[in-house]
Amino acid sequence: MATLGTIVKYVFLVLFTAILAGQLAVLVLVQSASGVALDPAFYKNELQAAGIYDYAYAKLNQSVTEKGGGQASAMMTLSGISMTDILTKDWIKRQAENLIDHGLAYLKGQSQSAELWIDLTEPKTKLFAAADAKIQQLPESLQDAATTQKAAFSEQIDRQVPDKVNLAEQPGAQQQLLEARNAVGTLQTILLGLVVFALVLAVLIVVLARKSIHSIVRWLGAGLILGGALAFGLLGLVQSKLNEALPTIAGGPEAPMLTKLAADGFAAVQGAAFPLAGVLVVVGLVGIAASFLFKPVEETEGKSEANRGLVTEGKKRK
Repeated sequence: MATLGTIVKYVFLVLFTAILAGQLAVLVLVQSASGVALDPAFYKNELQAAGIYDYAYAKLNQSVTEKGGGQASAMMTLSGISMTDILTKDWIKRQAENLIDHGLAYLKGQSQSAELWIDLTEPKTKLFAAADAKIQQLPESLQDAATTQKAAFSEQIDRQVPDKVNLAEQPGAQQQLLEARNAVGTLQTILLGLVVFALVLAVLIVVLARKSIHSIVRWLGAGLILGGALAFGLLGLVQSKLNEALPTIAGGPEAPMLTKLAADGFAAVQGAAFPLAGVLVVVGLVGIAASFLFKPVEETEGKSEANRGLVTEGKKRK
């Protein structure tokens, strides 16, 4: 008949194993989500696939064209080029990718200062070069006047438009970036806490089941299997909820892009989480299977005691 101490031990073993399983499942999901959220390649690929560079190109040129006026517009008239020749899709892509790289580096603590630069040197250079080329095509009698006009426009543009703009210096940007950096730091602390807590639970299980190697391996294996299975279940649950929520996203032309970004983001999280959850299940199964190679310590000790008793009894009879 099991003693009270044995019953209490098994109750705690079940409790710690269940908590360990939940801990591992949460760790898999949080690690996968944070890995995707802080991966520059994910955002670059998504911006390209979702057509956001094309959308930004169209909106930016539309905005500049509608506002009109200013020295830049006068210079474009003089040079005979349009805004689409200056703010190209390739330029927009390079600026966006630069912002992604430097922004995430700051959020992850790899950079101590937020430097989100937009380089306007290339568009300005193209504008001035186009104006020079256009002037060379004019009759000689008009070139001097056009050159003087171009110089005046260039001076005004240089005064009004800097070669580089740091978006981090915009009003309120520093505070928002600092808050986001602190949030990422908190997330990393949570991840570390989850790992430490899982290790503590594993140690407690080892301590409670320390008299039997096969028992230790089986309890830990059960925690790994349950943790992996729970992670699979949570991913499936989130997937179903996401499928219900995505069609309800309303808005303008941005809605399809945002929907795709959300769907692809979760797909990337699944792609990172599935292998981790699978490893937990496989390692747990292998551990439990291997545990049958070990004889219970209690059983071995019991047989040794019985054998010693039989030997002693036989000696007495002789």
